[in-house]
Amino acid sequence: MFHNLTNKVTVLLTGVILSFLSVYAMSAHPELPNNVPAIQTVQVDSTDSVPSLSDSIRAELVNETNQYISQSFPKSKLTGEALVAACEKHDFDICFALAQAEIESGLGTAGKAKRTNSPWNVGAYDGRSAQTMNKLGYGYSHPDQSIEPYIELVKTKYLGTKRTIHDLMRRYTTLSGHRYASDPNYESSLKRTYRRICSKTTLRDLQDSLKRAV
Repeated sequence: MFHNLTNKVTVLLTGVILSFLSVYAMSAHPELPNNVPAIQTVQVDSTDSVPSLSDSIRAELVNETNQYISQSFPKSKLTGEALVAACEKHDFDICFALAQAEIESGLGTAGKAKRTNSPWNVGAYDGRSAQTMNKLGYGYSHPDQSIEPYIELVKTKYLGTKRTIHDLMRRYTTLSGHRYASDPNYESSLKRTYRRICSKTTLRDLQDSLKRAV
C-alpha cells in the first residue's frame, strides 16, 4: 500500500513539474501575433540602368555644345551629338573644331559651306566652286557627315604624331608645309576665336573631365 501511494505521489509531482515547465516555455517564447507581416527579402536588380559618370558628363557636353551652336549661329545644322561623338572618338579638341568651323563658314551658314554642307571648307581651294566640290566628293547631305573627314584630315595631314593644335594656331600648315588657308591672318583669327570659346564656355573642361571618367 505504501508502495502504491509513493507511485501516485511521484506521478502527481511529475505532472506538476511538466505543467510548470510548459507555462514557463510559453511565457519565455511568446508567439508572434497573426497580424505581424513576415519579413521579406528585397533583391536588387543588377540590370537596373544607372547613368555612369561618363554618361552624365557626355550628356552635359552635348547639351552645352548644342547651346553654343544655337546661340552663336541659329541657322547652323551642326549637332552637338555628332560633334561630341566624333571628337571623343578621335581625341580631338572640340573648341578647336568649333573655332575653325566658325571662322571658315559661321558653322556652315555662310559661303560655299551652305551649298556643300562642309562647315570646315575641306577641299574649298580658291577658285573652286561649290558645284565642283560636290562633284569631287567634298559635299555632304548634312553637315554632321563632314565632321569625321575634317578631323581625320587635320590629324593625318596637319598634326601627325608630334604637333598639337597650338602648333597649328601658330602656323597652320600640312606636314609638308602647305597652308590650310591663304589668309595670312588665319592663325591669329583662329587663336582668338578658340580662346573666346574656351573662356565663355565650359566645353574644354567638360571634355577633359570626360577623358578622365571614361
